Amino acid sequence: MTEEFKPDRKIFIPIDKSERSEHVIRWAKDNLIKPTDLVILFHVYKDIASEVAMIGSGAYADAIKELEEQHEKAAFQFVKSYAAIINVGHIHVKGVIIPGNPKKAIDEQIAIEKPDLIVIGKRGLGKVEQVFMGSISNHILHNSSVPVIVVPPSKE
Repeated sequence: MTEEFKPDRKIFIPIDKSERSEHVIRWAKDNLIKPTDLVILFHVYKDIASEVAMIGSGAYADAIKELEEQHEKAAFQFVKSYAAIINVGHIHVKGVIIPGNPKKAIDEQIAIEKPDLIVIGKRGLGKVEQVFMGSISNHILHNSSVPVIVVPPSKE
């Protein structure tokens, strides 16, 4: 019987399909993550069913379901590729993919996972742009009950 892994820390990293997310993953791997940690990679993909439900699906139900399955499969492969960056040696990585609104889904998943630390990227927007655009990073930073590390954009 194998012993269940009990991490010293749970590190929650929300990711999207941007170079910024890959930079955050590589930064965390090089500067933060230890073999005693559990890294939770979290990705929210577009919820096609709820968007289509607003305009009425009717005869397109099968096509919508197929499209949704394709999005879920692509999201799974995406998270798996990022997990491969971290999962060198004996690092424990858990991937979670959910359809929906990113801010809401992130808040809900943080409540479920109860991480010790959240690592997020920063888009590099100016102060005025941040006020009007309201980034997910800003939302997490100002609403989190756990420590948050904000990784600045790559200098390259």
